[in-house]
Amino acid sequence: MIEWSGSGLGNNNLFVLGDDGRILNLDFNPASCTVNFELTSPNQAFTHFAVDRAGKYLTACTSHGTVRMYDLGVSRTTATAVKDARRRMGMSTDQIEMALHTR
Repeated sequence: MIEWSGSGLGNNNLFVLGDDGRILNLDFNPASCTVNFELTSPNQAFTHFAVDRAGKYLTACTSHGTVRMYDLGVSRTTATAVKDARRRMGMSTDQIEMALHTR
């Protein structure tokens, strides 16, 4: 399942539900594709999701029948802060860009 977000997170913002039950938030453009953060649920896989038109909130269903709601602004801010901290600690580019699991 793939869904483009609204203008709230940018025109090239993409959400992808993987076979492993994780939802990835990607910045997508013709030159590159980077993972901003991923949404996971402990011991459960996501089966469906939807993003509101403004791209501010995401609602997802899990394999256990739970409905989870996410504020994407908070998830994006947290992911950016972690990447900045990794950069300040002198981590390699691969370590800085390593996916951040948001719950």
